[in-house]
Amino acid sequence: MPAAQREGLELVYDIQGDGPDLLLIAGTAADRTMWTQVRPKLSEYFRTIAFDNRDSGESTICNDSYVMLDLAKDAVAVLDAAGAERAHVMGHSLGGMITQELALLAPERIASLTLANTTSRLDGYGNAVISMALGWAQVIEDPALLLKSLYFLALGTDTLRTTSLDRIVEGLLSSGPGQPREALVRQWQLDLTVNIFDRLPLIDAPTHVIWGAQDKILPEDLQRDLVNNIRGAQFTRIEHAGHSPMIETPDEFLRAATDFLLRL
Repeated sequence: MPAAQREGLELVYDIQGDGPDLLLIAGTAADRTMWTQVRPKLSEYFRTIAFDNRDSGESTICNDSYVMLDLAKDAVAVLDAAGAERAHVMGHSLGGMITQELALLAPERIASLTLANTTSRLDGYGNAVISMALGWAQVIEDPALLLKSLYFLALGTDTLRTTSLDRIVEGLLSSGPGQPREALVRQWQLDLTVNIFDRLPLIDAPTHVIWGAQDKILPEDLQRDLVNNIRGAQFTRIEHAGHSPMIETPDEFLRAATDFLLRL
């Protein structure tokens, strides 16, 4: 598997499809496999580049903490390694925060932004929820209970009514050891530092904000921050999804994402 190199880190990525470049950036506690249900269709129209952030998947597990700008620079390294001079960028949650920083760091590399269930800052509610998730990651010793707690938080009400949470956790545990606990803690800690709101007017790329309306982590007010402060930003609300619409309602997510991207 190819990997971008940056300051001693390996950032593993893969490429699918052909066409304009589309960089996919995953969120906290996730790797590039989170795009599995929507990537085949996206790859019919785009050359999709998906990578594992540092501290996740097959990329380097760090020893030290880092800041959001470090992850934006990681994304630039992946674009360079993949030979993408300019790309559409789609980021989810923490990946959406990285996407915003990337648009400010290297605007000439950005064709558009798709920001899914993310934020530019935390209000009291968001801070409380993420602090709670961080606390769970630090003190819950049973891996199954930790996963169950985090997925209960991440999945929408409709998904939880129709999908066995125990079965989801069993599948995750059977697929391998997963993300090291200390790496998960570092990513939740990073989420708490997000501070992009005042710089949003500097983003000039076409932007689409997609939000699952049953999101228990990042409420709609934080999406409106993005829509109201990035010039020309569009908003799509997906009613029956929680924090991860590309997993919970992939068809609706694809319709929204491709309608925006193909118009460009």
